[in-house]
Amino acid sequence: MRIDGDIALVTGASSGIGEATALALAAAGAHVVVAARRVDRLEDLVARIEATGASADARPVDVADRSACQELVSGIEKDHGRLDIVVNNAGIPMRRHGTELTADEVEHTMAVNYLGSVWVTLAALPGMLERHHGFVVNVTSLAGHVPNPNEAAYAASKAALSQWTHTMAVDLAGTGVRFAEVAPGPIETEIWDQEDNDDPLFEGRKFPPATVADAIVDVIAHDRLHRTSPRRYGVFASAYPLFRSGFTRGLARFGRSGRARQDRR
Repeated sequence: MRIDGDIALVTGASSGIGEATALALAAAGAHVVVAARRVDRLEDLVARIEATGASADARPVDVADRSACQELVSGIEKDHGRLDIVVNNAGIPMRRHGTELTADEVEHTMAVNYLGSVWVTLAALPGMLERHHGFVVNVTSLAGHVPNPNEAAYAASKAALSQWTHTMAVDLAGTGVRFAEVAPGPIETEIWDQEDNDDPLFEGRKFPPATVADAIVDVIAHDRLHRTSPRRYGVFASAYPLFRSGFTRGLARFGRSGRARQDRR
């Protein structure tokens, strides 16, 4: 699929993966609509994109609000005539032990990480189907394929988005509208130090957001359905279903030891 000249929407674009993706799509020739809640960061990003000679505009949105998602898409279609590419990247962490999760926390996590992507997609779909042209990339997580301690709500939201992506790809085969999932591993973003979350247990290497942005551009340009980013983490996602019991027991032991470390702090 072409990117040059397309109208692309990136949600969660105020930092991290979304910011890097907006810059990468602009460099590939798309007009990029950047959307998030932090307007000042969006405006700064637009200025940086325009300084390169590319074009962009900013739209404030809270994807947990269904009507706001619908208005976001309708506004883009009104102003630009169409929407060709959607990158559903907006997301929040929820690191909380399963015994301490509240129903409100689970509901909010699902609203932002899963339903927000669904609402944006369903709003964009009629126009894409009418033109027989469109690409939707949903940014999930390795946690949606391999469970991480203290991330039941987060992992569930990303697993739901993964299954939504692949089933929509099946349903829309032959329509000209394509779907893809990009599942990041540990990426250096703000998700690790958000308030109201337990401390992260992961202490290994984190990769730059541009790693994921390059994967997103790749799946669009080459019509791929699924990518982990970095690629090496695809081994874990592939192996987990084959060795589920052993993996789960090992992760449970890791989670207990990590929780003990947190309690000692």
